[in-house]
Amino acid sequence: MVIRLSRIIVVRVRLRRGPFNRRRPNSGRRPKRMGVYGITTSKSLQLIAEERAARKYPNMEVLGSYWVGEDGTYVWFEVILVDPSHPAIRSDPDFAWLVGKEDREGRRRRRLRERQRRLIERLRKRAEQSQKSQSQ
Repeated sequence: MVIRLSRIIVVRVRLRRGPFNRRRPNSGRRPKRMGVYGITTSKSLQLIAEERAARKYPNMEVLGSYWVGEDGTYVWFEVILVDPSHPAIRSDPDFAWLVGKEDREGRRRRRLRERQRRLIERLRKRAEQSQKSQSQ
């Protein structure tokens, strides 16, 4: 599912739950060396969801993500992506930290989490205000 605002999109990512067990090898070896159980990821599922969304949309920058739901097999996250080359984003002072960055290493490397949370809150308030003004 993709929600588009022409410059900001929200993508829903589905991940398998549970341990990341490997397939059992066909050739013979003792059970200790099978390497089937006890393998865990060093990344959280939320981070994996953000990476998958960033890989799917290479021209977008990950702004943040949040948990949506889960069942017995899957867990879903919604990832907020922003297009830094869009004219509306380039002219918006709230996104000045994102525009013109030659270092495309991504959000985790630049440690932008707190700044993004504040920006997301401002965007939510703006959206609520515009909805209220449209309803009146």
